[in-house]
Parts: sequence; structure tokens; C-alpha cells
Amino acid sequence: MIISLINTIRAIAVDRFLSAIILFGILFYAILTLFVVYTNRPFDYYINVIASRILSTNINIYEMNATDYQVLSQQMADSMDIQIKILPHFLYLYPTLTALMVYPLSFLPIKVNAMIWIFLSGVASIFSGLILCTYTTDIIKQRIIMVFMICFVPIWATMSLGQINVFILLSTLWFLYWMRLKKNIAAGIMLAFSIFMKPFVLGVLPLLLWRKKFVTFGGFLIGTAFITFFSITIFGASTTISQFTNVVKIATPSGLYHVSTVHNLNALFGRLTSDASMTGFVLYILTGGLVGGLTMSTILLRPGRDDFEREAALLIAATLMINPLTWYHHLTMFSLVFGFIILSCKDFNWILIDQEISTGSVLTRIQTYLSSISYHNHFRLSVLMLTGILLTNLHGFLWKYLSGPLLLLSSFPVLTTLLMWGVLLMQVRHEFEFSEN
Repeated sequence: MIISLINTIRAIAVDRFLSAIILFGILFYAILTLFVVYTNRPFDYYINVIASRILSTNINIYEMNATDYQVLSQQMADSMDIQIKILPHFLYLYPTLTALMVYPLSFLPIKVNAMIWIFLSGVASIFSGLILCTYTTDIIKQRIIMVFMICFVPIWATMSLGQINVFILLSTLWFLYWMRLKKNIAAGIMLAFSIFMKPFVLGVLPLLLWRKKFVTFGGFLIGTAFITFFSITIFGASTTISQFTNVVKIATPSGLYHVSTVHNLNALFGRLTSDASMTGFVLYILTGGLVGGLTMSTILLRPGRDDFEREAALLIAATLMINPLTWYHHLTMFSLVFGFIILSCKDFNWILIDQEISTGSVLTRIQTYLSSISYHNHFRLSVLMLTGILLTNLHGFLWKYLSGPLLLLSSFPVLTTLLMWGVLLMQVRHEFEFSEN
């Protein structure tokens, strides 16, 4: 069952708990925005702003020498009063759409435009949760999803850096939502915006063709033409063409990564062995092939099933795990995966037990509550998921201290995302019951 976004917002407004969650989220993200800007943290946003202004002068930064670009970026930063020391690795590595999005803001005072961008990222997170809530009328599921959207630390990391990941999450969910409403051309246009920010959801394109969503694919082509036209108009044809070779270049695997801010299968085996280990690289390729093979076989060998949203989420999860370089803040996209896992579970009413627990000490009441819910089928899975998410969040705060030789301490997010992918895989394969179609 699906209801409209407007009706979902009206229903949520009636629930005091959900309303409080959303109001708290807005307030929290407003405070986080002020903290991030006034402690001068959003380096990635500043890089995008600087790049957008340089690109607008028709300089093709994708083809520039790194040293020359460093000098030019520093000059632009100084002229815009951006308090940042440009380092050799502060390169612009994204498609031109990201620069197009920040370009209008770049003419405002730097702290003002940074606050607008970062706060809107927080709002995008809340709206992403609202779109997920349109897939259910189960108030417990809606509460779980909205709490997650405010408490998932990779979203905070995205905001702290001024990254674009939450906007990719929102546009991807909006694409899926519009597909549900049969607004296929609009959905395809939104998919183009998602892919041209960063190609996290590129694997959805062949899925559209496999599921014969040709009108939506046509909408993607319209969106691509629209984005390309504006990119050529503002940044020039040479730059617009060069962005494609740039994306291919940064997505090409060159070895293993073991740093604690990278979280995928590549990093897992990089930390298990070393960044120069051929054994680790072979294990990464084999394991990535297994994840990709299971994902593709689940989708391709069941051609009659129309479960596009969950299949798309499964593809996105697999892509982020197999991709050679997945930074911690990229895990923002797993909010979509988590949301569809919650939506796919049979029910969550067992969280609100019927038995009234009002006697005894606080500890006794907690023990009674836990013993009452521990018999439910989803209890163990829920505890495992919650533990993984809490450890992933813990890593977000303590990653500088978890980069030692202990593999598990530095790989909480990898293991959590692998768990999410596995659970969603089993749900798509009907290992778990669906509550809503």
C-alpha cells in the first residue's frame, strides 16, 4: 500500500512522537550547521564552491596539472575569503552537476552559503525519511525510520564535510517514489540528477531496462540532456565532456585501501592484509564477485517479480560495497537500504508489548520487557542490526583511534553494511515475509 507524501505528512503531524522527532531533527541539524560552519569544517563544500567559480571561467580543471590547479584554487579561495589551505589532494573529482548546484550559492558570503547548503542537507535527510514513510501506515516503522535518519552518523559526517551525499539519497528516493506513482518521465529525470551528482545508483539503469521501464529510462535521457545543456552553457563543452573520463579514472581500482575512513570490501581486505597485498586484492575481487553475483542472480533469475524498489536498494548496497573507494560519509546511502529492510519486515508491533510493566525497580521492568519481546522472530535480527548501527556510529566518532591492527575495531561500518546487504538480499529472495507490497 502506498499513500501520498502530503497524506503521510498529515498523518505524522497527528502523532506527537513523530512530530517531536522531526522537530528535534530540524533543531539538531540547525545547531550542527552552525557548529560545522563556525569551526570551519566543510572542506569538501569549499572545494566544490572554488571549483564552480573556476569552471565558470571556462577553465577545464579536469585536464589541469594537479600543481597548477592547487595554485589556482588557492588564489580563488583567497579572493572569496574562504579560510582554507589548499592541499595537493584537494582536487575536484565529481561530475559538473555538483558544481552547478553550488554555483548560485557561491555569490553569497561564504559562511552564509555554507550554512544554507549544510542545513538543506539536514532537511534533505528528514525529507528522505518522510518519503520512506509513504510506503507504510505502520506508525512503529515510521518512527524507527525517522529516528534512524536523524541518528545515523554518516549523515552527520556528510554535513560536516559539506558533501552532497544526502541530496543523492533524497533524489534517489524521490525517483523511486515517483515510479510508484507512475510518474515515469519525472522519475527518470530525477534519476539523472541522482547519477550526475555521483554515480552511486548507476546500476539502476540496466535494472530499468530489465524490468522494461522504458518510459522511465526515456525520462533519464531527458534529464541527462537537460543537465548537459546547462553544464555546456555555464562551464563549456570541453569541461562537460571531460567529466566522463574523470569519473572513469577515479573509479578504476589501483589496489587496496586500508585507511579507517574507507568502508567497503576493498578496505576490509586492505586492513586484513596490506594495501599492496596481491592476496588481499584477489580476495577482494572474489568476494566482490560473490556479492555482485548473488545480487544479479537474485534479480535476473526472477524476471516475473516486480519489486523494483528493493531490487534497486540491493543494487545500490552491492555497488557501494564492491566499489574500489567508498568513504565513510558515502554510507549515507545505506539509509535507503535500512529503510527498505524495515519496510520489508512482517511487523514491529512486538516492540509495544501488551503486558503492562509498572511494578518493581527500573532494572526489573527493563528485564521483564526484554524477556517479553525476546521470543519474537525479528528480535535477534533487530538486536544484531541495532548493534551494528551503534558500532558504526561509534566508529564515526572514534575512527582516529580505531586504525590500529585490530581488524574488527576499524571495520564496524563494513560489517554493518554487509549485514544490511545480506538481510535485504534474503528479503528480496522471500526468506523473510513482506508485510506490504
